[in-house]
Amino acid sequence: MKKILALTLLLAAMVATAHAQDVDETACFADQNGNIIPNGTEINASTVYEDLMGIQIKSGLFVKNTGDEDVLVRIAVQVTELSSGQVQICFPNMCIPITAPGELATNAANVAAGALTDLETEWNPADFAYGTARATYKIQYCSFNSLTQTYNVVEEGPQVTVCYNYQDPSAIQQAKATEAATVATYNTAGQRTGHGQKGLVIVKKADGTTSKHLAR
Repeated sequence: MKKILALTLLLAAMVATAHAQDVDETACFADQNGNIIPNGTEINASTVYEDLMGIQIKSGLFVKNTGDEDVLVRIAVQVTELSSGQVQICFPNMCIPITAPGELATNAANVAAGALTDLETEWNPADFAYGTARATYKIQYCSFNSLTQTYNVVEEGPQVTVCYNYQDPSAIQQAKATEAATVATYNTAGQRTGHGQKGLVIVKKADGTTSKHLAR
């Protein structure tokens, strides 16, 4: 019985792994330079921008079509944490604010072969309302039904999670004074990079911890 149970669990794990590897990544997430962000990646965003509209912490996410034909996609967004303000996404041509934890999806649109499209995803926290927001973005492949004039999801694509962090500048300085020093940075292929590398990088600290960041 134990052998049968172990075999069943092993087969279930193999099936789950196979499904994870079967995700169609023709349309995928990428940074501003077109570097692909692997499916399932969790990234941190903490750089603060300010303009007349207020505070923005941008994700830096783009959608890239790696194929040789147009793809019809929409972006599903799941916000699981939002301490203040709103998370916003602008795709394909309309900005949608999300003001409370929950789920929604954008309209569907064609992404041209080889195109790199800015999703303009960001968190707009309230002024001085330091805290965090967390959102998962998933690409969904769609088809258009000409009879009902509706778009239908036909396949799930890759996803990434962005952890937005709005910190008190004085607290950041204090944290920097006490945190472990950065000893190395790597690209997603595991190759060591120099200071100033743009795109998705893996930062290794002196205490052995690592984290992923989108360097802009």
